[in-house]
Amino acid sequence: MASANMQFDAAVGGTVELPPRVDQLKFAESRTEEVFQMLLTMNSGLNQRKLMHQSLPCHMRRRAMSYNVRRLPRRFRQVHTAQFNKSGVSEKKKRPSRRYRRKPTNLLREYERRKRAFVWLETHVWHAKRFHMTSRWGYKLPLAPCSKGYRSSYRASSKHCLVHDLSYEGCVEVSGEETRLKEGFRRLCSERVGLTLAAKAYTAGDRAGYVWLYRDGAYPYGCLGRVRFVWRANGSTNRQEDRRSVWIFAHPTFYRQVVEQLVKVFQLKNALRDTNDTIEDITRNPADIRCPRYRSEATGVEVVELKDTLNRFHLAGPLSHATIVKTFNLYKTPATQPPSTEAHRTWYHDFLDSKPKYSKILAQQASYWQELKGVTSPGELSPGEVIALLVQDPRLNRPLKRSKALPQVPARYDFSQSQ
Repeated sequence: MASANMQFDAAVGGTVELPPRVDQLKFAESRTEEVFQMLLTMNSGLNQRKLMHQSLPCHMRRRAMSYNVRRLPRRFRQVHTAQFNKSGVSEKKKRPSRRYRRKPTNLLREYERRKRAFVWLETHVWHAKRFHMTSRWGYKLPLAPCSKGYRSSYRASSKHCLVHDLSYEGCVEVSGEETRLKEGFRRLCSERVGLTLAAKAYTAGDRAGYVWLYRDGAYPYGCLGRVRFVWRANGSTNRQEDRRSVWIFAHPTFYRQVVEQLVKVFQLKNALRDTNDTIEDITRNPADIRCPRYRSEATGVEVVELKDTLNRFHLAGPLSHATIVKTFNLYKTPATQPPSTEAHRTWYHDFLDSKPKYSKILAQQASYWQELKGVTSPGELSPGEVIALLVQDPRLNRPLKRSKALPQVPARYDFSQSQ
């Protein structure tokens, strides 16, 4: 029994024996310096290679301690925050709730932030929910549908109607005397590759066309690309003296080069740079900044960039004309009779009062559109035909249920019943 109570050192022949009890006061006094140095090292990270959440023992460590200070014990949070602020790493804030992020004002603010890198089309939100988006030419464009139903697109283009958003193509407006415009356009294109911008088939304004543009006097070299153009219709008989306008639609890959060539050919200057207006005066009219203008005081020719200001859609399929007929309704109002009171007066009355000659033009457009409603296929129309209409907002006559637009085929007489 005596050997069982012997200490280990005495059992092997040593002389060291431990006291039967430990005095707590004396033990704490002898370890005061060591405890002080340990607390000093833990509270100050000057001579510490590890961060606070890394120096904790294993049983006190928790997942995500590095970026969530609430995972640490409270007595160590201040040291952890000081270490991160000293290293230049900002503390990550808690992500707002989904209810807060989906508020209309916050959604618009987030959309504006994301638009800074790439331009969004007005149909971007609709496409982003159904298509894989890609970055092309400074725009966010739909690349392929998320659903692998490629046959639906083919079926729509072959039997129904397929709509494609072409708003990424930039528009340039060139205005001036018709003779000066034709002289400048002849330097950018050639008759050897087809009809040019100065062809008589397009100057009337009732037909749009395509043309290959080249650098100034560089044909057959220096090709810029193929553009689509439309002359603005002119109702005057003396067309040579009146001011005309041409809209040119160019692909974003060579849009800037087309503008540079137009400025060079017509010898134009930036209208904003030539003025003495300050930045405050210019920013009062955002259209001047969004649509740069170039003009020449000597010739009167002016070029306006309308890029990212117009929406352009391309409809393909046998029911494309029927879709347009169902979508656009002519604006109808008793404009021939003056309004009884000022409250019944609309913008349409002001429009006709300012330009009385347009009442006859609108009547001709309405009668022509009524004749075109019976067309069963867009192939029956003239290629590149331009039709001007004054229509209502399509959102006002939207059908309650999803339906298919069909052509209005006139009823045929049954000869079998007459016999």
